Amino acid sequence: MDLILWLVMGSLWGCAGESEGDPLKDSSTPSGAATTVTGSTSVPGSTSTSLEDTGEGSPLPPNILMVVIDDLGVDFLPTYGAEGASIPKTPTLDTLASDGLRFTSAWSTPLCSPSRAELLTGRYARHFDLGTVIVHTAEFDLPDEAVTLPEYLGDSWSTAFLGKWHLSSGARALTGPNDQGFGHWSGTIGNLGAESSPNQRQGLGYWNWERVTDGTLEMSTVYATTATVDDAVQQVTTLTEPWFVEVAFHAGHAPYHYPPPELLRRDWAGGSGGNAHKFGAMIEALDTELGRLLEEIDPARTLVMVVGDNGTPQDVVTPPAKGTTVEAGINVPVIVRGPGIEPGGVVEAPVGLVDLPVTVLDLAGVVTAEPLDGVSLRPCFTDPECRPRDTAFSVMFTPNGPGPHTVSMAAVRDDRYKLIERLHPEHQPKLAHALHDMHGEGEAVDLLLDSPSKESTAAHARLLEVLDSYMEP
Repeated sequence: MDLILWLVMGSLWGCAGESEGDPLKDSSTPSGAATTVTGSTSVPGSTSTSLEDTGEGSPLPPNILMVVIDDLGVDFLPTYGAEGASIPKTPTLDTLASDGLRFTSAWSTPLCSPSRAELLTGRYARHFDLGTVIVHTAEFDLPDEAVTLPEYLGDSWSTAFLGKWHLSSGARALTGPNDQGFGHWSGTIGNLGAESSPNQRQGLGYWNWERVTDGTLEMSTVYATTATVDDAVQQVTTLTEPWFVEVAFHAGHAPYHYPPPELLRRDWAGGSGGNAHKFGAMIEALDTELGRLLEEIDPARTLVMVVGDNGTPQDVVTPPAKGTTVEAGINVPVIVRGPGIEPGGVVEAPVGLVDLPVTVLDLAGVVTAEPLDGVSLRPCFTDPECRPRDTAFSVMFTPNGPGPHTVSMAAVRDDRYKLIERLHPEHQPKLAHALHDMHGEGEAVDLLLDSPSKESTAAHARLLEVLDSYMEP
């Protein structure tokens, strides 16, 4: 597909107004088979992360802090090799990576709401008919039957959600996180704009936004990134252990701006003034505030997971990016630091966001018969050469619901090859496929063009079968 078509599709798929059963390695198991969390406190290839005894002979699980950064792909972080005038200084994230584990082939969905659902449930968002952004007026929600991390963890864990929710609409959005099991929540229904406002209020932004606290709506004039960390500090310093806290930042999502100068490590105002420059400044301010939060936790007792929810926006980087299943749209940072993790590790194996909640359940010792698409990443904590899954998967579609869907794009990859499938009634009325060698020239070359080799043809057939298995009900 040429660049013009990518741009057309990307513009359709960008967040409007934002503006895996994994095929198992055991060939005897069907490709789409569900997995089950074993919940064991020691997994082959890993060491226990439990450091403290309860006094009854049972180890106390670590506290878990999940940090979600909005619209941040690997192309904007120094620790992933990004360079340029708009790239922020991120010593907090750099230190987390050097002290912990960095995943280089982690996939999200192309858009925020589906990714956030996968981070909470360990299931692909398509199971919930969720393929694009949830708009406040659209009357679509993460369904009640979706079992979330706080519900899996149960009453023995303290839980809190802070920041951007974006998984509920209408009147239910005011209590969305509470209804999905969180003991406390403070943040916003969605983005900092009218499209996420119950009253469609205009003129909202990082210094003027609608804050919800356990169902109560009020206006806030505290810089949103700072307010999110203020709330998080309050929770992590007062909750009874063990606790699970998700901190979902709004940055670097639009509206793009220059943050308070005291949060920045260099003078950004003298730069280009464009979206990329402001975006970089917003991420730098987030890094500063994240550092303030991490000062309040015990690193010997807390596992920290940092993840981007999708790739960098197309008005920040050269398209195609966010809103598509090219690498710039779904290759996101995943950094994990905590007890039992060998520092400085780099995992190149493909993984997905659905794997993070399953990892949490593994660490928590939770056993469930619920069908989960993720696999535990715990073996990677001590073995960066781990291969927790054979393939990673990503999909987007519009509109939300059972269909018919007007636009769809899906991708699957193994260690070497990546297959992209596209469908658009107007621009691509028939299914189109592109195959890329991720150990070669990557997405710059489509191996299915110009008389594909036998190896490429075989890889196409193999990955197409895997992709179809992911898309089965």
